[in-house]
Amino acid sequence: MALTKKKMYAGTLSTGSATLYTTVAAGAVVKEVVVTNKTAVAVTVTIVIGGVSVLTTYVLDVAGTKDATVILALSTVLNSGDLITGLASTGASVDCIISGVEG
Repeated sequence: MALTKKKMYAGTLSTGSATLYTTVAAGAVVKEVVVTNKTAVAVTVTIVIGGVSVLTTYVLDVAGTKDATVILALSTVLNSGDLITGLASTGASVDCIISGVEG
C-alpha cells in the first residue's frame, strides 16, 4: 500500500470548534501540528485528534516571542472517519498547519 504525504490542514482557527481534517477510508498518520499566535495578545488554542485532546486551552504567548508557536512532532494513527478539530479563543489570531500521510 502506497503512503501519500498530505497537508491535512493549513489555515486560521476560528473561535468555534471546527473540523480541520477527516480521515480517508485508508487511514492516516498525523506527523506534525504547528500552531502560532500572530497577534499582540496571548490566546488559547485547543486541538483534538481522533477524539483525544492534544492541546487543551493551551496558552500561546504574543507574536514574536518564543512561546507564540508550538510544534508537536507526532506519529498518531487515525482510522477511517476520525476527525481533527480545533479552535482558538480569539478569531483570526492563530494559524495552524497539520501534516501527515494517508494510506
